[in-house]
Amino acid sequence: MGGSNPVCSAPGLAAGRAAAIYRLAVTPMPEPGDLIEAFSPLPGRCFRVVYSVQLQADHCRWPPAWKGVWRDRSGRSWYVEACRQHAPKMTNGTAEGF
Repeated sequence: MGGSNPVCSAPGLAAGRAAAIYRLAVTPMPEPGDLIEAFSPLPGRCFRVVYSVQLQADHCRWPPAWKGVWRDRSGRSWYVEACRQHAPKMTNGTAEGF
C-alpha cells in the first residue's frame, strides 16, 4: 500500500495516537433513566423526558412534587411540574434548565 494506513487518516499522526484521539471523542451510551435534552410540559406529569429500558424517549414516571416556571436555553418560560429528583435548581429566583 506504500505507507498508506487505513486506520489513521490524520496526516502526521501514528495509527495508535489517532485511535486514542478518536476514543476520547466518543460519548458513552446512555443508560435507562438518564435525562434526554427534551421536555414535555404536560399537566400532572413530570416535565422531564428520560431514556427507557429500550433506550427510547419516555416521560418520567414519578409524580410531580414541584410546580413553577422554568426557562429553557433560549430563555422562553414554561409552566411545568417536576418530581423531586428532576425539580430544577433555582438561580436568582428563576428555575433554569439543561
